Amino acid sequence: MRVQEEIKVVADGIFEAEYVDISKWNTGWGAPIYEYPIIENLNASNGHYLGWLNESKTVDFVISSIQAVSNADLFISLGAEFDGVFTPKEFAIYVNGAEIDYGSFSAKHERETGAPIFNECTVVADGLTLNAGENIIRFEVKPNTLWGDRCGGPCIDYIRIDNFGDATLSWRPYTYNLDWLELD
Repeated sequence: MRVQEEIKVVADGIFEAEYVDISKWNTGWGAPIYEYPIIENLNASNGHYLGWLNESKTVDFVISSIQAVSNADLFISLGAEFDGVFTPKEFAIYVNGAEIDYGSFSAKHERETGAPIFNECTVVADGLTLNAGENIIRFEVKPNTLWGDRCGGPCIDYIRIDNFGDATLSWRPYTYNLDWLELD
């Protein structure tokens, strides 16, 4: 049974990917015997990251703001289990339903271990508008063959929102996701 998480204020604008709601997913490419995709516990900002996004799926960061915000900036820290370049054709980013044309991201991994090398991308979106109330930042892995003959998706460490002024940003982190590490 899952425990309802408390709403948390995020003063620094950093939202950790391992805490997104993954309950809608029923499989993960890297963990077909488990009910949920793998939350990895390696070289990431909070000690964990969302990995194995190597199939078509979406990741939603549901963020609330107490007031509307204009001119915010969105950053993402990502890597991959392979070396590749992501464009909106393979990996789409939406803010409140509007697709962001971010150009491209390069993602790399450590050759010896296969672990992703996380790099914070330059601004993904600047001049971003957040609504008063709920906002959804969605990542969508689209069908592709970036990883040889398999679908290749990124590993996501976190997103960061800057320049949100006096607004208070909050979300409901799903910290129970880390309980699945015991199954790894």
